[in-house]
Amino acid sequence: MKNHFEKFKISKLPRVKKEMREHIVNTVQKALNCGNIEYEYIKHKCLECYEGYIHRFSCKSKFCSKCGRKYSLEWADKQANNMLKIKHRHVVFTIPEELRNYFYKKRELLKDLQDEVYGVVSNYYEKKVKGSCGRN
Repeated sequence: MKNHFEKFKISKLPRVKKEMREHIVNTVQKALNCGNIEYEYIKHKCLECYEGYIHRFSCKSKFCSKCGRKYSLEWADKQANNMLKIKHRHVVFTIPEELRNYFYKKRELLKDLQDEVYGVVSNYYEKKVKGSCGRN
């Protein structure tokens, strides 16, 4: 795995607001050094056999590819346990690009749009379920 962070700091970081630069650098450095024995670790030693073990510390950052994945999996498990034990569907509706400015200016219409989209999708699934059971 190649580290392109130094190149990024020179070419892209100057475009970022000054107050965010230090945070970005610290976050990326923490992720790059995650589990690196040169930075943080703890030594364990058995009091009976004196065998040693070194435990590397993780960065625990959501940005880190290792720690963030672990966080995401734990979060997904937690959400799955919190969900109702019923069948459900998840649908994402996006506003066509040509209409986005209109709804941006008239945000009060978003609730009406959402209700109408819900009606159309519900009607579709209701007909599909009734049709698949042989009922009309």
